[in-house]
Order: sequence, then C-alpha cells, then structure tokens
Amino acid sequence: GKRPGACNWARAAWCAMAEGGAGGGGGTAAALGNAYVDAETAAKWSHDRYKSFTLTYFDIWARGESGRLLFAYAGVPFTDHRIGRAEHAALKAAGKLPFGQIPVLEVFLHDGTSVRFAQQGAIGRFIAGLSDMVPADPLEAALSQSLWEAAEELSHAQPAIHVFRHLPDKSKYEARRAEVMKLWPEKLPRINALIAERGGPFLLGARVSFG
Repeated sequence: GKRPGACNWARAAWCAMAEGGAGGGGGTAAALGNAYVDAETAAKWSHDRYKSFTLTYFDIWARGESGRLLFAYAGVPFTDHRIGRAEHAALKAAGKLPFGQIPVLEVFLHDGTSVRFAQQGAIGRFIAGLSDMVPADPLEAALSQSLWEAAEELSHAQPAIHVFRHLPDKSKYEARRAEVMKLWPEKLPRINALIAERGGPFLLGARVSFG
C-alpha cells in the first residue's frame, strides 16, 4: 500500500520489505506536494524555525506510515523519501542513521543547518507537536502515550501476516500467528473500551491526540 489510510494512529501496518524507492531531499515547501499533502496545502505552510522535513523509510507502510499520516493530518509538507535495501545499507555505512535503522526524520532549519533523528515514536511526537496534537496536560499526555504503547505491543505480532507466512519454514509463521490470535482479540476490545469510556470518538473526546 502506498496510499494514506484513515487517521488511526493505533494501526500497526507491517509489510514485507520492498526493493524499490524514491529520492528526496530538503526542498522548499511549495515543491513538497505528494500523496499525503497536496501542493496547495504545502505552499501555505510555514514555520519560524523549521524550513522543511524529509522522512526516510522503505517503500512500505510498517514503521514509516504513522509519520506520513501524521504529516498528512497536520497538513505539514514533507519529502517522502522511500528507499530500498541498497540505499539503506549505504546510509548506514555512511553513519547517517543515528541507531543504524529507519525511519529517520531530517529537519531542515532556516539557518541552513539540519538535525536528523530516529525512532518511530519520537518522530511521531515531533510531528504531532507541530499541530498541537501533543496534550499539554501531563495526565492527558500519559493517556495518549499509554494508547500508543498498547498499539506498539500489537505491532510486534503483526509481521506474521505479511512476512513469516512467506518463509519456507511454516513453523515460525504458525507460532507468530498463534501469538497474534491470542493478543489482538484480547487487546483491541480493551482499547475500544478505553476510548468509549472517555466519550469518543477519540481518546480525548473530539480531539485527536498523539502521546
């Protein structure tokens, strides 16, 4: 899937690694229209400190899609830099991946410098902060963070559907599938109940938040 889906931050979409990818860099806002943020919206966005953003990940959903969807929901333009295994290896060898892994977000500043950082949760919270989705109240922030961590637990089991099922050794797939079938039916109703308990349609009522 290469299209933005519904704004559901609890989604943990894992897919098999793709070989292809597209280039990208720190361009101007007007040039950053893509499938997530159209050119007209991109041209209207501005920030006193931040000039542009490049999100680097494989050409799949998985751990890169939450950042893409947050950019889309916030209406913040970004370069969607999708890479393959070869470029990933080259970036890692060049020391451009802080922890040797992706996703990585590079933030370009108006003073000509840039800052690059990794980890899906940190990237998500930064993007959410650009549009006031991070609660200022510590208790509301903790509630949002708890939902994010619950979704993370679900994501660790999800590869069974897209990855392990294609391996010659079916025992790994069956073991992971059993884990999914136990974890998801137990966890998802609890997540739904938590949202309903607080009035819905989102965790903080009508307000979309990200922990």
